[in-house]
Amino acid sequence: MTEKNAGAEPSGWKGAASKLASLVGWVWGGFSILIGLIFLAVGPGTPQRMVGLSAVCAGLLLTPPVVKLIRQRVAFMRTPGLPTIAAIVVGVAILIVTPRPGSDSIPGPQTSGGGIYAGAERQPSRAERRQAAQERQQAEDQARLEAELNTMWSDLTRITQTCDRAATTASDNLDMSRSDPVRAYRAVEEAKGTCARAGLEIMGIDAPRSLQRDQRRAFDRALEGCGMAYAGKSVMFDRMLTVINGDRRPSQIARVQEAGQTSQAQVVQCVLTISALADEQGVSLDDGSD
Repeated sequence: MTEKNAGAEPSGWKGAASKLASLVGWVWGGFSILIGLIFLAVGPGTPQRMVGLSAVCAGLLLTPPVVKLIRQRVAFMRTPGLPTIAAIVVGVAILIVTPRPGSDSIPGPQTSGGGIYAGAERQPSRAERRQAAQERQQAEDQARLEAELNTMWSDLTRITQTCDRAATTASDNLDMSRSDPVRAYRAVEEAKGTCARAGLEIMGIDAPRSLQRDQRRAFDRALEGCGMAYAGKSVMFDRMLTVINGDRRPSQIARVQEAGQTSQAQVVQCVLTISALADEQGVSLDDGSD
């Protein structure tokens, strides 16, 4: 009778304790093995490997088949409830030694290799997101300003070229004024009207709206100076018509030279001022060589 009962399952509270110990053993053992496998898969590093191997070994020791084998071999482990207590102690110990998120013992996200944490990159903080948004906005504002300044410069260049071409034609015909004074007169008259219109069109160019008020005023004054420069060329050609008509007095020729020198100096000042103002905004104006 005694031998028969020895192989039977425990009954009463002993049976319940045995079932509870078996359940706890499977749960904690499986949990420990899972933690160990995660640490072994995270990446290189002696601390991770040690924790992973320890957790796997502890988990295997907590499984009911291994506990049963130990109870058969070790006498004091046959005490009811002792395997359960041991399972809980080992599980808690693994939780204690497990590095917390952000700890230096856990390697960071793998950027060049694989791994289960390859895509778990650190999320930017609120301050970093705000800074990134400000930088994007500044870049967009700068790109908009650069486009507006180059458009303004392109308009200015296009208008001034009409006067410059007319001035070149007038200069070429003045060389033949003795043989064909009528042709020279008409070329100079055309240059006078073209440069006068150019001066007015330049004054109508708007400064970039992306600029601050004071900066826009500076560009408006510069554009006004450019318009006056080309209007001055028109004045020079008007005085030149008087000379071609026969008034070759030295005083009249001097007036032509004076108007030419003044307008040329104003044109140079116009280009330098516009370029300097653009440089202050961090913009290099397109020279039109493309």
